[in-house]
Amino acid sequence: MNSTSKLDFKREEYNEQNKEDMIKNMLAFTDADTEKDRYIIMGVEKINGKVTLSNVSAKYDSAKTTNIPK
Repeated sequence: MNSTSKLDFKREEYNEQNKEDMIKNMLAFTDADTEKDRYIIMGVEKINGKVTLSNVSAKYDSAKTTNIPK
C-alpha cells in the first residue's frame, strides 16, 4: 500500500486484533514532515497507483479502539 505524509490508505478498519498497527500509523503521522491535516482512509487499497475500494464492516464499534493504551 502506498502512503504519503498526508494520506494513509487502509484496506481494513482498525480493530482489537490490529490496534498496534493503528498506534504505529498514528505515531508515523506525528513524525510526518507537514503541519497540514493528515487522514487515514479506510476501505481503500492503493497499489502501484491503482485504487481499489474494499468493503468496510460497520459491525465493529470503533469507540472501543480509542481506549487502546492499557
